[in-house]
Amino acid sequence: MKYSIMIIVIAMLLSNGVAKATPWAGPGDRQLRRDIEVLSSYGVIDGPITTWPIPWAQISRGIGGAQLEALPAHVQNALLRVRARLPRTRDYRSIGYDVQVQGTNQVRTVRDFGGGAREEVDIRLSADRHFSSTYIRLSVGFRDDDRSRNFQFDDSYLAHAVGNWVVYGGFVDQWWGPGVESGLILSTNARPMPKVGLMRLDPKPFRSKWLSWIGPWQINVFAARQETDRNDFTHPIVAGLRLSARPVRGLDIGFSRILQLCGRGRPCGLSIWKDALIGVGNADNTGTFNEPGNQLAAVDFRYSKYIGKYDFAVYGEMLGEDEDNFLIDKIAVTFGATVGGGTSDGDFAWTISTEYSDTKANRVIGKGVSPGTIYNHFIYTDGYRFHGRSIGASLDTDSRLLTIGGTVIDAADRTYWLRSRYAEINDTGGPLNPISASRETIRSVEAGASIPTRFGVIAGELRVADDKLNTPLTSKAEFAIELAWRMRF
Repeated sequence: MKYSIMIIVIAMLLSNGVAKATPWAGPGDRQLRRDIEVLSSYGVIDGPITTWPIPWAQISRGIGGAQLEALPAHVQNALLRVRARLPRTRDYRSIGYDVQVQGTNQVRTVRDFGGGAREEVDIRLSADRHFSSTYIRLSVGFRDDDRSRNFQFDDSYLAHAVGNWVVYGGFVDQWWGPGVESGLILSTNARPMPKVGLMRLDPKPFRSKWLSWIGPWQINVFAARQETDRNDFTHPIVAGLRLSARPVRGLDIGFSRILQLCGRGRPCGLSIWKDALIGVGNADNTGTFNEPGNQLAAVDFRYSKYIGKYDFAVYGEMLGEDEDNFLIDKIAVTFGATVGGGTSDGDFAWTISTEYSDTKANRVIGKGVSPGTIYNHFIYTDGYRFHGRSIGASLDTDSRLLTIGGTVIDAADRTYWLRSRYAEINDTGGPLNPISASRETIRSVEAGASIPTRFGVIAGELRVADDKLNTPLTSKAEFAIELAWRMRF
């Protein structure tokens, strides 16, 4: 701990830049995401916004020429907040630093888009620098009682722009899909895996008249390496592909696919990759160890619209775990809706949202469920997880989550929120959900605030739940508090 504090103090003394020159807006900031969604609803930002990170090039193209006078007051404030986050020329000329300190007496059960402390003590110091078209970020983190190691390099990466493409490598957090409380196929619930990937900087439409109807489109492809200390195979590979597009104004459509294959002791030749990519018939889902590996696919949508000073959005995601005669028959789902608005003078903006997710595998056609299916596999017995945490939804398999919440942000950018959650965790009580060995129904309330100051952003959250994980036949209330401080300089 004393070395972490020394590093932070030294960085503050050496500071001569602003850590805003990142190539993209990453997951972890619910208010930034909400601002981008509002601006997208009003047509200020174009292109799909359900694949995170979102390159600043896409955001800046829309808001650069936006006229404040034509927008409601609370949308103007959202625009100003996002503009303040955009990298500026001076940000590319010096080293930027970022310090984040988080602490809690109980790590949160539901890890949503906003993230939070991964352990009781969670400290991270980052430094970044641009070199022409190359961006380098080094992050050193300390977490007490982490099952892998106390020091990590999460959020360290290198990105290099080539035309309208960016190639990246490192520990990059990603969130795929429209969900805010749960990301079914890829979320920030687990620590970021080391990966290499490719994505577009600006999701501009095709120029061809045959393809222009697709509208603005984005693609993200990556290959990641999993950990050593698994009970199945050492260092499996997770490969991902996501395509998202906006064919009509306000409608985002996304298609995602994940492969888990290879690893020490498993075949990893070209034929394995070919069969995995085909993914149907005798190439996959044979029920034998000759299968190439574990596969998931998802389709999602988000539709938003505004009426006067109110914006509305509905969204959904369907994750398919298995295929039978070309039909994906074991699915998990997420559905959600959001409505927001603000006062005429812009003093307050408000949002009310609800989201429901279910990771108990159901059939698309016919009746029946398949317990323990989502995120598990008979070959990769540790499943779709990294260091024990699901790479998808935070409640893991056979769980349901319903969240209803509200957020208010004032003219000084102070944010206040209140959320109520109802969770059914490990509904079948089986052994394949690693976060709770017993079936638990937990009702909880979260209340918090985020306050910007001249010394960074200070946030706090109080959580109250009527039960705990792994407490069969008993119900004991749980109280948690989480504090966070972040400063860019």
